[in-house]
Amino acid sequence: MQFPRYPGAKLDPGNYTLSRDTYGQVVTMMAAREVGDEEYARAAEATLHAREPVVEAAGAKRWSEASGLANLYGLLGCFGRRSGLRDLVAHDVPDGWRSGPVLAGAAYPDVLVARAVTDGHALDLTLAPGAGPVRTTLAIERLVPGREYDVTGGISSAVVAGPDGRALVEVDLDRRLELRLS
Repeated sequence: MQFPRYPGAKLDPGNYTLSRDTYGQVVTMMAAREVGDEEYARAAEATLHAREPVVEAAGAKRWSEASGLANLYGLLGCFGRRSGLRDLVAHDVPDGWRSGPVLAGAAYPDVLVARAVTDGHALDLTLAPGAGPVRTTLAIERLVPGREYDVTGGISSAVVAGPDGRALVEVDLDRRLELRLS
């Protein structure tokens, strides 16, 4: 199922242009996912994929005639779930997310971060190359100063956090990479 064009919904508030109804379709998809209407969300998503021109640069895709805001809301719509936005606002995050290691720096667009999750002690990353294979350095923060961490998926198998709780991890990124610092 696809939706018709919304003739009156042509404003994209992310760039103040009047052209297509992309923004209307995007917020329809996002809202449908938020309220749990998967059938409606899938229909809006199918409409966008069928009608909207896409451009790819450095491994990342976006709707070329939509603003950054519309593309962001599109991501929320594609990857959202019932009450996802509500949960972000109404519920606290786990303690580990507030105190555990974090990815503090990666060379975009050479490095595309698909996942970065901490349990309070370890950091799990899923990375992909942007424009092609690259050897690059990742900055990790909120580590215990002076502690040695095991590294799986990096050039070195271990790294020691500096006195500021920061460490640099070098990786070869030529395909999807799972990296763990523990």
